[in-house]
Amino acid sequence: EHLHLSAVLCVVAFAMTLARSENLKTPPRMRLHNTAVSHTTVFVLNVLAFLLMGLQAKAIVSAMAPDRLQYAAWFAAAVVGCLTIVRMAWVLLYNGLVNRMGSDDAEPTSLREGVLVGWCGMRGLVTLATAIALPAEFPQRDLIVLTAFAVVLATLVLQGLTLAPLVRFLRLDAEDGLAEELYKARADMVSAAMGALGDEAGPVADHWRFAMESARSPAGGAGDPCGLTERRRIGLKVMARQRERLDELRRVQRVGPDAFVLLQEELDFAEVALTSECDRIIEEG
Repeated sequence: EHLHLSAVLCVVAFAMTLARSENLKTPPRMRLHNTAVSHTTVFVLNVLAFLLMGLQAKAIVSAMAPDRLQYAAWFAAAVVGCLTIVRMAWVLLYNGLVNRMGSDDAEPTSLREGVLVGWCGMRGLVTLATAIALPAEFPQRDLIVLTAFAVVLATLVLQGLTLAPLVRFLRLDAEDGLAEELYKARADMVSAAMGALGDEAGPVADHWRFAMESARSPAGGAGDPCGLTERRRIGLKVMARQRERLDELRRVQRVGPDAFVLLQEELDFAEVALTSECDRIIEEG
């Protein structure tokens, strides 16, 4: 505050610095809990922001004169059109400059991909929070709040609902580099893990060697790197039976409540590790 800089960007920079620190490693269990809490918090804040914006917009519209409301509608439409055009022009210009200058780190971006990225300009919580945070005596606050509401509504409805048809129209729905990227990363990680085993001997080391080798070998073919689909199917089937047996042991009181919670948590972690990438991703909105 003394330097009159952004407190939000300060917190972001501080968190990124901590995340890259070698001395502050988040345990896996804590990371799973943090992820669940953060997603829930973001969802609640989004709902609250849209609720507050809707209430404010209703009050502002009710208090506006018809000519003032008509002016606000035209102004909001102009802002929506301006930000859509500017974003599209900037993305295409930037991609063109990068492709012209060339880069060894990434593949050139096609025009179709640029159009898709330019169209992905949906606005949400930040826009709403910025408008709501303005003090009541701020000049033209009612116009700003209505414009922010119109921007969010128009981009979410217009651009959000037309995103999937646009992907199909541009023929980008068949491009999926995620599977290949995951396979290469897993193979590299397995190689590093095999090196860490070194000269370790015994059944435990052999177990991990077998697990690592099976993860590296593309047994499932090109469409199923590492044969993960079959491994997940069998693994989830086995874990489902384990859950049933655990419930049976709990009912006959051969397992106490504390042991039941710990064993259930072990199965939860193992099942999360077996689920597919798409099932692990929490889709927002």
